[in-house]
Amino acid sequence: EDSIPNAERIGYLFLPVEVSQNNKVPLMIILHGSGGTWAGRGARHAEFLNQNGIGALVIDTFTSRGLSEKDKYIPRLMEANFSDQIADAFSALNALQSHPFIDGNKIGIMGYSMGGISTILAAYENIATASSKNSVRFALHIAFYAPCIVQPKTRIPTSAPVIAFWGLEDEATPKSRCDGFLEVFEEEGSFVQTRWHEGAPHGWNGIKPAKFYKSVP
Repeated sequence: EDSIPNAERIGYLFLPVEVSQNNKVPLMIILHGSGGTWAGRGARHAEFLNQNGIGALVIDTFTSRGLSEKDKYIPRLMEANFSDQIADAFSALNALQSHPFIDGNKIGIMGYSMGGISTILAAYENIATASSKNSVRFALHIAFYAPCIVQPKTRIPTSAPVIAFWGLEDEATPKSRCDGFLEVFEEEGSFVQTRWHEGAPHGWNGIKPAKFYKSVP
């Protein structure tokens, strides 16, 4: 709404060393999971992207809203969740259009768990329209172990490619629930690719050993 003032949000920009105004790079916006950015997964992935000539912007949706690792899990998610991440992501997409080192036509989005849900939801045109003040859209969507728990009532894809990675040992993403979750994108002609990893639990690309939390839905 026009009556709501602009708010500053936190993001960490990672750019390849060879970047310049004459050598603009593609970029991925990275969204964290419900555990926040504090484990450093986004920064590690950003460094990997940089090594391959791709920039990265790691968005911190929680810290931007005064939330920290000390806040309890459920109350934290009641303060900020995927809808806030989507708003942050589209704001960043719009802002990066004027960055001198970034190719604004080649900005993708990727996310883990809750960030994975946000990544998929951002691929729906009706959500993109509601979240952005212009027609700029993400060029690519990559979701890591996104729980298949929410979809918009109206499902109109933006036509950008959608790639999803899930684990067969992930209690939060049972294959029976996620099969067909991206079907509407395929039906509308979007490129879709999914991959199920054997033995992979939730958060399988983290650096800590897998742990089951009974208190987490």
